Formats: sequence, C-alpha cells, structure tokens
Amino acid sequence: MQPKDKKLQDWIAQLKKFLSKPRGIAIAVAAVLTVCIVLGIGISHVVFGDDKPMDVVTATETPEDADDSTYDAQADMLNVNQFTGTILPETEDAGQEYVDNTLFVGDSNTARYMNYGFVTLDNGIGVIGMNAGQITTLPSVKFKGNKSLVTIDKAIPEIQPQRVIFAFGTNDLTSKPETYIETYEKAIKKCYDAYPYFDVIVSAIPPVDRYRDYTYISMQNVDKFNAALVGMCEKNGWKFLNTTEVLKDEETGFGKTDYTIYDGLHLSKEGVEEVFNYVRTHAYEAEDRRPKPLKAKAERGETPPDLIMKDPVKHDGPHATPTATPTATPAVVQVVFKASEGGTIQGVKEQNVPYGGTCETVVAVPNEGYTFEKWSCTIGHIDADAIGWEKLSFTVPGSMGGETSITVVAHFVQDQATATPTVEPTAVPTAEPTATPPETETPVAPETSPEAETPVVPETPPAPETPVVPETPTTPEAPVTPETPEDEMVNP
Repeated sequence: MQPKDKKLQDWIAQLKKFLSKPRGIAIAVAAVLTVCIVLGIGISHVVFGDDKPMDVVTATETPEDADDSTYDAQADMLNVNQFTGTILPETEDAGQEYVDNTLFVGDSNTARYMNYGFVTLDNGIGVIGMNAGQITTLPSVKFKGNKSLVTIDKAIPEIQPQRVIFAFGTNDLTSKPETYIETYEKAIKKCYDAYPYFDVIVSAIPPVDRYRDYTYISMQNVDKFNAALVGMCEKNGWKFLNTTEVLKDEETGFGKTDYTIYDGLHLSKEGVEEVFNYVRTHAYEAEDRRPKPLKAKAERGETPPDLIMKDPVKHDGPHATPTATPTATPAVVQVVFKASEGGTIQGVKEQNVPYGGTCETVVAVPNEGYTFEKWSCTIGHIDADAIGWEKLSFTVPGSMGGETSITVVAHFVQDQATATPTVEPTAVPTAEPTATPPETETPVAPETSPEAETPVVPETPPAPETPVVPETPTTPEAPVTPETPEDEMVNP
C-alpha cells in the first residue's frame, strides 16, 4: 500500500503547487464553473423536459456575427422626410454631362469607378485603403510634370470641379462614429477652403453582403455611420447622396446579391452601374460659381495602387476568430482573364499567382470580322506597348492594398473592312431589279407602236405626192424616199 500512498501524496503535492499560482486558480475555477453549467443544463432537461438541442454555435461567434444574426434592417433606416433639403430626392436623368462636371473622391470603391470605366482621371480620385483622415494628410494625387504626389485638398483647385462627391467611410468602420464624423468634417472643410466654388455632396457608405470575408464589419455599424453622415451634412448645408436605397436588399437590409465582388465588401460592376444611375437621377444642379474662364487643367497621372500597404479593414485583434482567418491577405492573387465582345481568351483563364509574380501567357483570339485592340486590368499596369499584342504575360503588383483579385480584359473592335462588304451585297440585289427597265420598256413599246403607226401612215403619203420628187434631177433619190418609211415601219 505504500507505493499507492506515495503516488497519491505526489499527486496532491503537485496539485497544491499548481493551485498556488494565480493561473492555476483561474483554470480550476473555470473548470468548476463549466462542470456546474453542464450539470445545470442537464438537470433542467431532466426536470423540465426541454428537448431542444443546446445552442453551441453562439459560443464560437464573434460579437459582430451575433449582431448580424439579429440585424434589424428597419432599426436605423434613414427617414428621408426628416431630412428634406439634405438627402437628395429623385430628379430627371441629368445625363453624362452632369457626371463629367462632378469630381468623385473616395476609397477603393471609387477606384473601381475608374476600373469599370464610369469615370476617368479627369474626374476621379480613388485611393485603395484610404480613410477620411487621409484626405488632407496623405499625398495621393499625381499630376504629370510634378515629381511629388499631392494631397486631395491641394489637387481640387487644379481640377476645378463644379461639384465633389466624397465617398469615404468603409475603411473607418472600425473606429467610433463620433471620431469618424469629426475627422471627415474637418477634411471636407479644408478642401472647400482651398477651392470654395464647388458643391459638397457626401455619399453613403455602401452596404455589405450578408456572406462576406470581412466579418468584423457589421451592417449595424454601416447604418449608424450613415445616420451620422446625414447629420453632418444637415449641420453644414451639404447634400447627402443616399445610394443605399438601390444597393440594399429591402427585406434583409444587406447589400443586394451580385452588387459586391466575391469578398462581399467591394462593389461589383453591376453595383457601380446602379450607383451611377442613382447619381444621375438624384442630381444636385446649382448655379456654377467657378471663376471663368477656367484655367488650363494640369494633366493627371495614376495613383499608385499600393500607396497604402496595410488593409485597414482587415482585423487581427481579439475578435479575429478562426472563421475570420481566411480574410487575411493570401499569399497569392487570383487573376481572371476575360474577353470583350468579338473574341475569346486562349490559355488558363483563372490563375493564382504570388504577389509580384508573372502569369502564364494567354492569347487574345479575335472572332471573324474583329481585331484585337488592347488589354486593360482592374489593378496594376499594362504597358502601352502591349496594345495590339495578342499575347500577354501579366505581372501582378507587389502589393495591392488589400485587394486579392485582378481582372484582365482583352478588348476587340469590329473590322471596318468587314462592314463594307456587308453593305455591297445588299446594293447588288437592289441594282438588279432597277436594271430591269428593258422589261418595263417592252410592254410600253407595243403601246407606243400603234400610236406611232397612225401618225406615220398619213405622213408618208404626202411624201410621194410632193411634186419635188419627180422634178428633182436626182431620180435615184426619189425611190430612196419611199424606202425610208418602210424602215421606220420595221423599227417599231
């Protein structure tokens, strides 16, 4: 019995040593509580007959995910009637000219406006990963001939827009609404002080998809921030562009399906198209106060896509659960090759390539009657020399500001030479029916011939009656005269 007693004494000694430390006490207390909870639940099942299964899902959810599970789309919905004069109402379509005279300034979603071709460098400044506080602190705008980048408040007087639509906030959702509003308001005022001739319009933060990579962002926060934005606009006499009206699903309150890309955060082409339809049909056209004539605009250059290295929306703090792990920037980038109308892509259309790596070569193959024009990409750069080169080995940027996919598009144009022959064959059949006047002349000829015969017959008798014929010394010519009417009779 001695050996067993010895083992028991050793075990008790180790337990006392373990419990003498704070960490040991905490673990022991937690273990006791866990056992009590489990026993309590079990007893309640036996006593009260509750046959419902235990909810083990909530134990692994982050607070944000739990919020989304109980998200009420109506809770923080904006009351448009309460903010009459601030929230832009529906108008007639202001058209492309309205868009061209508007400067769109914002984060990665505004950068997508340019990637999808809705704005150009003339009227768009989109910086991937930018937040409201960086409007006046981060040099991000390139002008050709100037080696250094300038901040947005310095760039606006050079661009001289009639109105500016500010769209920041997605990268601020991890902060407090009060801090965000205070920073945003100061930045916009500084831009206006630099060029006090444009109309200020603030766009809503777009909703996120219910199923998204960025689980740390909740729709509750998006709604609260947008409500704070309306208040900021009302206070300063600015206008609010409530794009959530068309981007939100009316029932769920989350972003509509297909209006974001695969990550559930960034707008897709369909989503951006819906935004611009809304911009044109909720226009604010006030008097143009800009000094005339406008000075010559400096030519813009592109903003580097990797200006901001860290994705501010990615979260690796205490709420980063295993479900959020896939949101970390992957080691590879998905590159998707697509073709516009008039051609196809030959090669691997979807490739996973490391940052800074080069894709396998693909070839743009035009259909019959089309010619390859150029390549374009949503992120990165394709050398101008690549225009006209059907083969492409695309190189992924070394950093993409949190973006994890790139779309590369081959563009084709219809051949002019092919278009001409299509017109010519149509002209030939038309020419052939017009060339059938002989047939129309044939029926007319018989009708004219009897009419021609009637006048010819009376006219021919006077010819022999004329005394000139016998009196003429040239007697042989007299018989020729009667032969002429015979020829005329034959011709008809």
